[in-house]
Order: sequence, then structure tokens, then C-alpha cells
Amino acid sequence: MKTTKSRAVIALKQERAGQQAQNSDALEAGLEATFPASDPVSSTVTSIPTGAALPPSPDQEAATEAPLVDIALASVRERTDIAASVTPDEELAALRAEVNRLSESVAEIGSASVRILRARSEDMLEDARDRIKAQPVRAVALAMLAGFLFGAVR
Repeated sequence: MKTTKSRAVIALKQERAGQQAQNSDALEAGLEATFPASDPVSSTVTSIPTGAALPPSPDQEAATEAPLVDIALASVRERTDIAASVTPDEELAALRAEVNRLSESVAEIGSASVRILRARSEDMLEDARDRIKAQPVRAVALAMLAGFLFGAVR
């Protein structure tokens, strides 16, 4: 089974090789320019200010911002068999089916939530009845206190 590399992978490898060669050349130039100096050599950062750089033009910025992404997108666009296999009508039908499935799921979740709330409220009511039966005097005292507070606030 033979695997072919996509254009994006090839372009990435070429770009990395170019950057590695450029960094190596910059390091050599830095060594030659600073020999016999006591500071360590850096190919990426200089301690000598060279002034403000001019901002790139919009054309340059758009062209150099993500060249590998552009190459990858072009490679995907070339493979038209994926895009041509689905018609807009089929895609629309699939979207409608997905919306129907999602609406049914939401309805099921809503009805399950209502059942859970009813069961919990019934449990709380049963628990309150059990507490009143266990301690009726305390329940009457709490009811009187709640009635007094409600009357005082009004």
C-alpha cells in the first residue's frame, strides 16, 4: 500500500528546511560579525536597536499570514469528489432530519424533567407528612410562628 503525501505536508517540510537553512546562515553571520566578543551569539534577537520596522501592507500580510493553510485549502478544493457527492437538496434533507431528531430529543428531555419534578415534590410532601406525624406539637408551633411572622410583615 503506497501512501502519497499531500501538498500541505510537502510544503510544510520545504518551509521547515528553508527556515533551518536561514537560521544556520544567520548564526554564521552573527558569529563572524561579533567575533571576538564576550556576549553569546543569537541568530534571532539582537541587542542593537535598528529602528522601527515599517508595518506590512495588507497584501503582504494576507499573503504571508498562513501560506500552509492556503496550500491545504487548495488541496482540499482539488478533491471535488467529496463536494460533488452531496447535492444541496440532499444536504437540506439531512439538516431537516437532524432538526427533527433534535426536537424529539428536547421533547423527551422536557417530559423526563417534568416526571422527575413530580416525583421529587411527592417525596417532599410525603416527608413533610411523616415529620408532622412524628412530632405534631413541633409542627403546630412552627405553623403558629410562621402565621405570626406573616401577619407581622403584612
